[in-house]
Amino acid sequence: MPVYSDQRSLTVGQAKSITKVLNSELVKTNPSGIIDFFEIDLEDILFDSMLLSNKVFNTVQSDSNRVFRFHNCLNFTTKKIIYQGKDYYAAPIFMQDVEYTTKGVLPRPKISIVSNSKGIENFSLFKSVLLSLGDITGAKLVRRRTFIKFIDKENVDLSPSIPNHDPNPNAILRLDLFYFFRKTSETETSLEFELASKMDTENVTLPKRIVLQDKCVWQYRGEGCCYDVNLKKDIHGFESKTAPFSVRKKLAEPVANIDNVPFIKDNDSIFPPILPGGKLNNKGEWKKELNPTPDVGDYVFIEKNGIKYYFVCVLQNTENIAPPNPKFWVADQCSKSILGCALRFDPLKGLPFGGFAATRKASESQ
Repeated sequence: MPVYSDQRSLTVGQAKSITKVLNSELVKTNPSGIIDFFEIDLEDILFDSMLLSNKVFNTVQSDSNRVFRFHNCLNFTTKKIIYQGKDYYAAPIFMQDVEYTTKGVLPRPKISIVSNSKGIENFSLFKSVLLSLGDITGAKLVRRRTFIKFIDKENVDLSPSIPNHDPNPNAILRLDLFYFFRKTSETETSLEFELASKMDTENVTLPKRIVLQDKCVWQYRGEGCCYDVNLKKDIHGFESKTAPFSVRKKLAEPVANIDNVPFIKDNDSIFPPILPGGKLNNKGEWKKELNPTPDVGDYVFIEKNGIKYYFVCVLQNTENIAPPNPKFWVADQCSKSILGCALRFDPLKGLPFGGFAATRKASESQ
């Protein structure tokens, strides 16, 4: 995942020095041109969709196909620019209504991306991914604004045309983080989106917890559920190096798929197991070089935002294809039902079921 805190490794002295450099450039009568670098990050959407066997995530594995980077300084160059070690491709991007006001209303910027004869080498790829996903609501957009003179030294062919070229990737005039809210228009040559801030996309309501009778609202293996080991206080609510006492599997291993079909024989399940007579083998975090040929019963996890997502190999994976490709891997998912909860926790010791099983609709109680 990209890191958005560009000042993450700076000392106080370095930060003061960079501020001085930026202020010095700002007050010049003939400052260097300003350039905006845009980063469109689809990582979260692709990851969240993977449990649905989204074909994009299963076929697209490179960072360049999940994170798209553009710059809008076509008057300076129509070639790509290297900034902070990343390639940004030329694109006519227009962003408006970004400024915050004192009226207490959060901005709803609009961003337009236009394809023309001058640019966008990976615009068609971005559109194809967008078409496959259908919706990118919630995807991140990061805008970094700086002076052209501060772009990386690796831009050797551009350096002669930059007066007083002084590479400084930490010299950021402004950093904005927004989320895609909705697509407002699309043509063969352009895309336009409305953006929103994080607070504006949460749609927080009171009461914050929805009352559902038969569905658990907890994050499986995360906050509320806690079916896992090495729990962290800032993510799960408390710290624990062992699974909760009511967990049936001491190592909190994978149990069943989203339809409550167990991976191995379970006396409490009415379904035949996915792996008859098999056993599960913990292979830890998925790393291609450490898992050259996953075998049936091997299970691995991919971690995202402190949550471990487990996958069980159901077919010998001689091609060494990463999860969640459904041909070789089945995801360990809770059905969010009482049965799914009972498969993982001991009902006699209490279920952390996040639904309200005793509730009924008002019309049913009359």
